Amino acid sequence: MSGEAVSRSPVERALAPLAAELLRRAGREAAGTAARARAEAASIDAAARREAARVLAAARESGRAEHAAEAARALAEARREGRRAVLAAQRQALEEFRRRAREAAGGLRADPGYPALLRALTEAARRRGGTELAIREHPDGGVVGEGPGRRVDATLPVLADRMVDSLAGEVCRLWLP
Repeated sequence: MSGEAVSRSPVERALAPLAAELLRRAGREAAGTAARARAEAASIDAAARREAARVLAAARESGRAEHAAEAARALAEARREGRRAVLAAQRQALEEFRRRAREAAGGLRADPGYPALLRALTEAARRRGGTELAIREHPDGGVVGEGPGRRVDATLPVLADRMVDSLAGEVCRLWLP
């Protein structure tokens, strides 16, 4: 974020502590997941290098070019497999972050400040969709507003997903070495 002032809605202010805590937790978990993924990728890469060296040694002995090409293919495949493992671990960490964010957002229903959050969500839905929206509380928490040709979803699971999506860049930076 830049140094300029950012105007935040009551909903964003209400969810800010949740977002900060989830980001801290995600940072710790992502760092662990990324470290395990890097270790797995390094192990796969090391095994591929050993196999490539073995194939290269065999190629040198036999003088056949096809062994060298096979070694190069084995190394390239191992690198692809390592990258797939890292991406899968990152995807899993992000989905776990999303699941926990939804769970934490659902927990807001038990918070004493929940009625104020509902009022803020209702106001935000009306600002976004118009005053003619029929607003109803959703069983998962939050509100849904519906009107002619319009629907505003301000449910807690959707807001948690939006928060995770808005933090995706910061979460991805956690995976950098």
